[in-house]
Amino acid sequence: MTYAFTGAANAQVDLFDIAVPDYLDTLPDILNADREGLVTTRTGRRFERLESIRPRALGRAGEIADQLYATAPAGSSNLARSIYGRNVRGSWAAADLIAPPGLRFFLGLLDQTLTPEQAGEARRRRSAVAQQDADPIQVAATGRILVVVARDVTQDPEWSEVSSRIQ
Repeated sequence: MTYAFTGAANAQVDLFDIAVPDYLDTLPDILNADREGLVTTRTGRRFERLESIRPRALGRAGEIADQLYATAPAGSSNLARSIYGRNVRGSWAAADLIAPPGLRFFLGLLDQTLTPEQAGEARRRRSAVAQQDADPIQVAATGRILVVVARDVTQDPEWSEVSSRIQ
């Protein structure tokens, strides 16, 4: 999932994934559970356990990501885009359609999920850059989503400038 906010000179992008919680504050009193993962509570309500819902939800999210990747704009053959050996599809857009140009936004999808090591390395590189806010090109990636914000530009940056900030 992503959330993005753009303002006059700033862009805020938060990438997050929904994980199984370590502990739920309001665990219902479960009377019984059947083999399909349905549980019955003291109130008589029946619902699926999180453990049985999550695999289906992740599978469905993967199907949607595949569909989005298949329909996302591909770079031209001479301008192929990739990070960590994964192909990237997506496109650049003006982040502010009212103000003068200068803030470009790229939303991309990878053909394959980043490994946890690659995603961790990308986060470390992003947080290790001295004066990160001063960098005119900022990149964030998680799973199969790639977000790039380029400031103070009138045209899309070269892909090599983007990939060098994440790999």
